[in-house]
Order: sequence, then C-alpha cells, then structure tokens
Amino acid sequence: MEPIRAYFDLAGMAGVDALIAKADAAARSLAACGEPKDAERRIGIEGYEEWFLARMVHGSAAIEGSALTLAETSLVLDRDFVPRDRKQRDDMMSAIGIADAFRYAMRQAKAGRALSPSLMQDIHERVSIDMDDSIRGALRATPVRVKGSASVPPEPRQVGPLLEALARLATDADLHPLLSVAATHKAFEAIHPFADGNGRTGRALMNFQLASLGYPPVAIDAGRRGDYLSALEEWDVGRDLRPLVSLICEQVAIEAENRRAILGSPMGVASLRTPRGRIALTTDEARRKSGTHGEEGQVGTAFPPRTAEAQAVKKH
Repeated sequence: MEPIRAYFDLAGMAGVDALIAKADAAARSLAACGEPKDAERRIGIEGYEEWFLARMVHGSAAIEGSALTLAETSLVLDRDFVPRDRKQRDDMMSAIGIADAFRYAMRQAKAGRALSPSLMQDIHERVSIDMDDSIRGALRATPVRVKGSASVPPEPRQVGPLLEALARLATDADLHPLLSVAATHKAFEAIHPFADGNGRTGRALMNFQLASLGYPPVAIDAGRRGDYLSALEEWDVGRDLRPLVSLICEQVAIEAENRRAILGSPMGVASLRTPRGRIALTTDEARRKSGTHGEEGQVGTAFPPRTAEAQAVKKH
C-alpha cells in the first residue's frame, strides 16, 4: 500500500472548497443553536437522534451485506426483533454491534479521548460482537485481501506501526479537518487492520473524528452504498480523494442542517432533509412516539421507529 503520508498529501486539491465551506457553515450554525431551549425542541432532537441511529446502523450494515430493512433495524435497536433464520440472526447481531460501537465512539469523543490504535481496537471489539472472541479487538495476524478492491493491504507485521503513524498524521497533518477525516478513513480501510469488520469499524471511527472536531456524526444511507464504495476505490485507481471528501461534506451539511432545523426553528415546525428531498415536521408530531415512516429514507408523522412495516415484522 501507499505510505500513510501519501493519503494526507492533499495540498491544492481542487473542486472541494465550496463543499467544505458549506459543511463548515452548517456546523457553525448548528453550534450556535446550543442546547434545546424548551421541552418541544428537546423532544424533537431526541426523536431525531433515534431516527438517525437507525439510519446510520442500517446503512453501515447494508454496506457489508446485511439484508435487514430500515424498519427491521429499528426493531433490532429496540430489542424487539425476532430473527427468522440464521442470516437474520447474524444481521441482527451486526446491527447491535454497530450501534454499540457508535455510542461508545460518541462517549469517547465527548470525553476528549485522542485518536489512537487502542481506540481503534476498542471500537472494533464492540462492533464485532457477531465474530469469534479471538479476533475481537485484535490486530490481524494473517494477510488479507479486500473483495472487489485493487488495494492490497499491508503485511500483518506492518499493521501496528502503520496505525501509530495514521493516528499521528490524523492529528498533526496541516489539512482542513474534513480533509483529514477523509484521508484517515481511506488510510484506515487500506491498512485493513482487523481480520473482519474493518468497514464498520472505520465508519464508527470516522464519526468519532467528526464529533471530536465539532461536526455532527453522519450516516451513509443504504442507497449511497455504491457511491461510498466507489469513492473509496477512486483513490486506488486514480489517487483521487475528492469523491470521498464530497460525500463526507455533503452528509455533514445534511446532518447539521437537520439538527439546526429542530433546535433553531420557530416553535412548532422544522424542515428536514432526507435522501429524497425536504420535508416539514411539527414538533408536536416529533413528540408522538408512535408515528409512521413513509418510504425508506423519508419520514411520515414522526422520527421514531414504530413504522407500519416494523409492526408487521413484529407479528411474524
């Protein structure tokens, strides 16, 4: 693989300044909102975070081949899902691990923990609850290849030193923070430090970095799976990190704008962005925990996971 520093050699990269500026502006606007000013906004943001978690877990799991729907994922997170077969059981455990690792990463970011190889291993240990205990949190001891990728991960003896170098560069590189997040994510996936679960771990680590830097966490929705995988591959075939930077900046802006719409909106209404457009949601609707979602990626009368599809799944 490339030397780690090569992933951070992004000086003069064209075509991303406007996207970075938009993401930064959205994040500043969200930060200016502060804490919820009243009960309605507090309930609204709590409901949004539940909806976000389901989307984030569903998307991260789908990238790795999970067949769970968004509604089924919501039921899994509510500990209210009964798998029909071994595949669903495996997908259920994967979803639980992704959620647990995300919550852990957010706690560590809030506590001010620095990016380090030990943090990467701690996140992997939590995300990999569907794996054999012997590989959870353990750096791989055998060579691996990445399915569908031209990238060749380094030999096992190189993994530890490369993770140390990655942690240093992620902190010290003279780059805009969002460029550093993209470079760190791609470099981590190229190192592929674990026997399995590298994608799920890398996305949790990406959200740790974003939260540590003052940005909202992001969800790569299931419908963007191809865009995300192609963006990672663009570096391998053309040394181009712009597609990944663009995807991260776009998602940061969406998540910041969605949260600001609730926290900073006039009493009673918020306008939210979804992968299929913008919707309006009243804070009275956000208060109700038993509303329905529309099509996957949209919202009907509330964020939380009591969807019509989920109710149907629960009955089986």
